[in-house]
Amino acid sequence: MSTDRVLYIDGLKCASCAGKIEKATGKLAGVESASLNFTRGTISVKSTHSAKNLVKMVQKVADSLEPGISISDKAASNVTEDRKNLLRIKNWITIAGSALFVVAIIIFGLVKVDFPYSNYLKLAIYLLAWGLVGYDIIFIAVRNIFKGRLFDENFLMTLATVGAFAIGEYPEAVAVMLFYRVGEYFQERAVAKSKSSIKSLLDLKAEFARVLGPGGSEVKIDAAKVKVGDLLLVKQGEKIPADGKVERGEAYIDTSSLTGESLPVFVKVGDEVSSGTLNSQGLLHVRASKEFENSTIARIMNLVEHASDKKSKAENFITKFARIYTPVVVVIAALLAFVPPLFAGQPLGDWVYRALIFLVVSCPCALVVSVPLSFFGGVGRASRSGILIKGANYLEAVNQADTIVMDKTGTLTKGVFAVEKVDAIDGEADRLLNEAFLLEKHSTHPIANAICNYFSANFKAENNEVNDFREIPGKGLSCVAVVNGSKSELMAGNMKFLQENGVANLPDAENSSSLAVYLARDKSYSGKILLSDGLKEGAAGIAAALKKAGFAHVAVLTGDKEPASKASLTATGIDEIHGDLLPQDKFDFLEKYKAGTAGKVIFVGDGINDAAVLAAADVGISMGAGGSDIAVEASNIVLMNDRLESIFTLKKIATKTRKIVIENIVLSLGVKVLFLGLGAFGLMNVWGAVFADVGVSLLAVLNSIRVLKGRI
Repeated sequence: MSTDRVLYIDGLKCASCAGKIEKATGKLAGVESASLNFTRGTISVKSTHSAKNLVKMVQKVADSLEPGISISDKAASNVTEDRKNLLRIKNWITIAGSALFVVAIIIFGLVKVDFPYSNYLKLAIYLLAWGLVGYDIIFIAVRNIFKGRLFDENFLMTLATVGAFAIGEYPEAVAVMLFYRVGEYFQERAVAKSKSSIKSLLDLKAEFARVLGPGGSEVKIDAAKVKVGDLLLVKQGEKIPADGKVERGEAYIDTSSLTGESLPVFVKVGDEVSSGTLNSQGLLHVRASKEFENSTIARIMNLVEHASDKKSKAENFITKFARIYTPVVVVIAALLAFVPPLFAGQPLGDWVYRALIFLVVSCPCALVVSVPLSFFGGVGRASRSGILIKGANYLEAVNQADTIVMDKTGTLTKGVFAVEKVDAIDGEADRLLNEAFLLEKHSTHPIANAICNYFSANFKAENNEVNDFREIPGKGLSCVAVVNGSKSELMAGNMKFLQENGVANLPDAENSSSLAVYLARDKSYSGKILLSDGLKEGAAGIAAALKKAGFAHVAVLTGDKEPASKASLTATGIDEIHGDLLPQDKFDFLEKYKAGTAGKVIFVGDGINDAAVLAAADVGISMGAGGSDIAVEASNIVLMNDRLESIFTLKKIATKTRKIVIENIVLSLGVKVLFLGLGAFGLMNVWGAVFADVGVSLLAVLNSIRVLKGRI
């Protein structure tokens, strides 16, 4: 049986090599799929191998492609001392080579020392400087040549600099290697800065937990070791270490790390609190309800960290493009070097120099690194706004969506129902409510909660026997209950549910904005309970706002009565509302929308009955705070604050990310095409070629980081 595993890669700095490692790993025996994330330094592998064997296999692949890479099944919390020493040695070797290069420039360029055999000394010093500056690049290029692996940046840089030596351009040969290394260093720093920025957005986990024992004793433990049932003490200024319920105390909780909301939330005894939120004022005793790996914060960190494993079409295109682009450029460079001298009598040295410029310019690093980094940054920025995106491909799909379909209850409305009227046909409202309570107390639906809360606030619950409880999602409930010694079959639900179960004396359905729950006793209609549900903040006028944001079609699919739904949603401006729908009906409607549009279809919902539709939509968006766990799991994007405004924030982030990706593609390809043309006509030297390679890479990476900064 295959298992998904995430392996961590330390020391990977070559973007094109990352693609080769991913491809080679995917071809290993027993491996179903492999996805390498260069910006995160991880590779997700689905295979039948144990973690230990898989590490060995991927390490072997990495060693064959890029020496110095370390593969592990555990994330390194910091750089090992051995690696620090290795980096120091490499830096000193590079500095020594750079110093020797400067000495050579002074002796042979400025002073112009000339004596017998000085040319040999000049060549020797420049060769030594070249070797010191680019020894690892040269080694990898030579090794790959013998293994039949060409066309990566190591090969391009080595070939270009060897060619420069061959035509007597010693300083430029060393300069190309040196500035490539400098550009590579700054590119690594820029990527590391971006990773650090995103990591800081996800630094939500509490470091410790105060567990209260018998007699009020306090033990401080790692937050990851909290168990269900532990009583936790959370002081002012401390993060809540685990999901749970407040058993003692009152406090204001800062939930901005999860929801993006700046206003603190007041919690008291009985309220649920989430891990990762901050106790900004007060003292709380919290009973843990989930272990760390199942907690809100663990799920968030897992979702965001692995979001970029699901690559966007743009990323997949760039990976494939780079594999074709580089070999083609090398062939053109070879033709450029030898065709004019052979067939037009042109000077060989001049055209070889132009070909070398071609090789230096051609490296596709700017694209290979900056495009996935842009999506990675977009996912990180969204998380800071309380929007969890489970894959970079879904961020891209939001831009391609032209239809948005929404659930009603809990999505457009508050999902907090209030009982307006109890209408019992025999006049015994108390008895009707008691029977409704016996049914609804076994359900978690918002309507059930409203009826139970109303009953509990006005009446005292009795210990009545309930058997054969049954709940049909989207329809209703039934059970056999013993009330005051008398056994009765009770039903509650919509009109259709009671009709299907042969209930007699049913009234005509009403067309009002109130929601009606119809009840029956022993197959005979006994009355109804009317409830109302107000619109969420931001729901009024949302249809016009969504269309302005770029969505051509806006619709609502709900299980509630259609006339009542249309009446209650009038202020939203949504005119396409379909009611009386079961989960399967919603699914069928969604398939029609998908078949009828060239764009993507988004579905926004929150309930258990929305799970199938959320999973089937091109982009499923769920409400993370008030939504069901099943809906959150089935969706692709989670709005942690349940605010409708987050849909517009998501759209803005997706738009900005796409804009930056397009800018990087245009910048990288545009500059390269321009400089390739200039080089081919002899209008540019190697210095310009170095800028077209490492300079543009650095600019593209810095541009990618913009999605994390400023306003959206």
